[in-house]
Amino acid sequence: MKINSEGIKKSEHDVRLMYPHVSFAASTYAELGWQDYVAPVEPETPEQAAQRLERALDSFIQGEVWKRRFDSLNAARSLAGFDNTRRATATQVAAWAETCYDAALAIQAEVLGGQRAMPTEVELLAEMPALTVPAVR
Repeated sequence: MKINSEGIKKSEHDVRLMYPHVSFAASTYAELGWQDYVAPVEPETPEQAAQRLERALDSFIQGEVWKRRFDSLNAARSLAGFDNTRRATATQVAAWAETCYDAALAIQAEVLGGQRAMPTEVELLAEMPALTVPAVR
């Protein structure tokens, strides 16, 4: 038990119950008198890894979409559906995004089938096809 600056006794257990979502810096543990404390690191579940990779892919695609001056992938898809000055570009961007999602699904099937290991974000994005539509400056 340690006494904090307000004079209140706090144990490691009390602090973890009060702040379960916070990972304190090692110096904080030392200040509290828990020099030997090592914060637990739980391994990432396959579901968490899949969600992390999905977020990385979505961010990658959205970044490329923004470079072509579309507000979102959905905006590009909408503009691809009717006659307008950006229809050709929108069609290419939307088709490219679907190709990326198809490629990611194929990678997921290989991982689930035991044919390959789970890729990192960098490895996943490196396997995505290139978008040949030039970025707008």
